[in-house]
Amino acid sequence: MKNENQLDDKNPVRNLKIIIWILAVLLTGAVITAFSFWAKSNKYENETADLVSDIQVMDSTKVSLENTLSDLEGSYQGKIDENELLTRTLESRILEVEELKERIQKVRSQLAKSQEMNENINARLVQLEELKDSLEHDIVNLQGQNEELRAANNEIATELTLSHEEINALNQDVQKLDQKNRQLVDRLFQLAPAGFVANNFKVTAVRKNDKITAKAGRANEIRVAFDLKNVPQQFQTNEELYLVITNFDGTPVADIPSKSIKVKSETPIDIVAVDIEQIKLTDLQSVEMSFAPGKNFESGLYNALVYADHGFLGATSFELR
Repeated sequence: MKNENQLDDKNPVRNLKIIIWILAVLLTGAVITAFSFWAKSNKYENETADLVSDIQVMDSTKVSLENTLSDLEGSYQGKIDENELLTRTLESRILEVEELKERIQKVRSQLAKSQEMNENINARLVQLEELKDSLEHDIVNLQGQNEELRAANNEIATELTLSHEEINALNQDVQKLDQKNRQLVDRLFQLAPAGFVANNFKVTAVRKNDKITAKAGRANEIRVAFDLKNVPQQFQTNEELYLVITNFDGTPVADIPSKSIKVKSETPIDIVAVDIEQIKLTDLQSVEMSFAPGKNFESGLYNALVYADHGFLGATSFELR
C-alpha cells in the first residue's frame, strides 16, 4: 500500500518534470526560432538598408546622368547650329570665290581684248595714215578732173534736154496710140456687140513660184481677170469665151500659141485666141483667163481683148518691163 502511495506521489513529480522538460524544450525551440527570426529580420533590415542606400546612390547617379545628358544635348544642338552656320558661311565663301574667279577671267579677257584692240587701232592708224596720203593724192587728181566733169555735166544736161524732148514725143505717140486703141474698142463694140460687157479687168504676170512679177522675161503665165455683170437672160447659157492679146497698136503678138476663131456676131470677126474657156453664164460672174507668154515675149504695152462666141465683150491694156 505504501509502495502504491509512493508510486502515486512519484507520478506527479515525474509528470511535472516531463512538463518542465517539454516546456524547456519548447522554450529553447522558441528562443532558437525567435533568434532565427531576429537574425533573418536583422539580415533583411541590413539588406533593405543596403538596397535603400543603393537606390539613393542610383537615383543620385540617375539625376547626375540626366543633367549630364541634358548638358550634352544642349552642347550637341549648339554644335549642330554652329555647323549649319559654318556650312552656310562656307557656301557663301565658295560663291564669292567663284564670282572672284569669273571677275578675274573677265578682267583677263578684257585685258587681252584691250591689247588686241590696241594692236588693231595701231594697225588701223597706220592704214588711215596711208589712206590719208592716198586721199590727198586722189584729191589732187580730182581737182585736175573737175574741169572735165564740168564739161561732161554740160554734155549730160544737153542730152537730158534732148531726152525730155524725146520723152514728150513718145508721150504724144502713146496718147495717139491710146486714142487709136479706144477708137478700136469703140469700133468693135459697134461692129460686134455681145449684148453685155466685161469690166473690172485685172492683169497679173506671175513667175513659176506663183510670185507676181512686172518683167516680161520672168513671166511664166499672164492672167486676165474680169467680171461679167447684168448678163441678159437669153445669153445665160453655155458660152465660149476667147482671150486675144495684141500689141498696143492692135497688131497680133508673134510667138504665142494661139488658135484662129471666127466670132459669129452680126458682122463676123476673125480673131486669134490665146485662151478659150467654156462657161455657163449667169447674171453675174468673175472669170479668169490666162496664157503662157513664152521666152521671146518682150517688154512693152499690150492689149487684152475678150470675146464671146457671138460678139465683143471688152478690153484692157497692160505693160510689162
